[in-house]
Order: sequence, then C-alpha cells, then structure tokens
Amino acid sequence: LLKTLFVNPVLTERLLDFDQAIASTLGRKVKDILGFIEQGNKVKISLKFRGRENAHKELGVELINRVIAACGDKISIEQEPKLLGRDLSCLIGPLSAKAAAKLAQTKKKATPGLAPSAPEAPAAPKPGLSRPVE
Repeated sequence: LLKTLFVNPVLTERLLDFDQAIASTLGRKVKDILGFIEQGNKVKISLKFRGRENAHKELGVELINRVIAACGDKISIEQEPKLLGRDLSCLIGPLSAKAAAKLAQTKKKATPGLAPSAPEAPAAPKPGLSRPVE
C-alpha cells in the first residue's frame, strides 16, 4: 500500500526563528512515516512549490533529506527526491529482511573498542619549508 505525506516547503525558511516548532512538526511527520513503514507500507513524501517558493527549490530538497535522515536505518529509499514541474517527491519503503540483516552485521563489525586504531602518521612538511621559520 502507498501512503502519501505532504510536507510544506515554508518550514525551511523559518528555521532560524522557530527552530523548536519546526522540530516538533518534522518530528510528527517522521513519527507518521515510521508508523506507516512498520505496517509494511511504502511512503511517498510530496512537496508542492507555490509562487515565490519556486525560486528556492534547493530548500525543499534539503527538507526532504532531513526527513529521510531523521527516519534513520529503518527505511530504504526507493526513489531519490525528484522534481517534476512544481512537485518534488521521494518514495521510501520498509527495509527488506536481507538489507536489515546486512545492516545488523555491519553494526556488529563497527563496534568501538574491538579493533585497535592505526597509529597516525606524522605530518609531512610543506614543500619549500624544510627549515623552521624565524
């Protein structure tokens, strides 16, 4: 089943002044997305630009990428954010069992403290500065 979630591009323009309100709005959207994903549904995130918003389409892409990043490792991106006329959309779905197993395996390998860190190599001197500057 496909669920569609609409996001307002004006949210990104108010980030500096109303950061707390936007965080709660995006948090609610992310919570809705994760609920749909847990049910096994795919989610289409849509954004429609109106009027002057068309001049700043990069803000819409940034907003969709923030929503995707907030969803974390629980989703798979089936269609990257794509612009069709005035609409920007992205399709995400639940993580497949094979991908979830692979992700769990990489997390086990990347646990801190198990692998010794490689010693850092000393910085090479810059060309032409072989002697100390006085």
